Amino acid sequence: MHRSVISSVMAAIGALVLLATVAGAQTPTVEWVNFFSSHTILDGQPVPVGAVIRAYDPTGILCGQFTVVTAGSYGFMPCYVDDLNTPLDEGIRPGDLVSFTINGLSAGQFPVPTDVNNGDAFEVDLAATTPTPTPTPTPPFVIPEPLTITMVGLGLAGLAGYVRRQRRQRRDS
Repeated sequence: MHRSVISSVMAAIGALVLLATVAGAQTPTVEWVNFFSSHTILDGQPVPVGAVIRAYDPTGILCGQFTVVTAGSYGFMPCYVDDLNTPLDEGIRPGDLVSFTINGLSAGQFPVPTDVNNGDAFEVDLAATTPTPTPTPTPPFVIPEPLTITMVGLGLAGLAGYVRRQRRQRRDS
């Protein structure tokens, strides 16, 4: 019985890890590197409190996340290293190019050294700019030329004359 309980617990943990990976949540592992900065910019200003910094491995797996608590700074943000003993891709590997976002906007990349050790810290200053939508020009209001107005007026007068004639013919018959 003891063995079946352990198997059930291990299966539940595996399912949770798989669910977290599929749902886009980061999956903590036993190894990580830390990223931080005191000079991070969003739209030309220090990154505001509440902004979310995320780190992704080259395949798009979320490996680190930090919510800014001091304007212009973030970190220490642990970025989890892929556990090679599992079939899942949980994070970065030495030599990977880590991609960062600020509130979903691309903010920079950082190459992880190949000789990285667990818990190493790297200062990575980030910058992102919110794209401004390109306004669609509104075509200017076109004023019809006088001849067009005259032709429309004559057409309406002719239509009115026709309708009047039809009514008169119905009354007379």
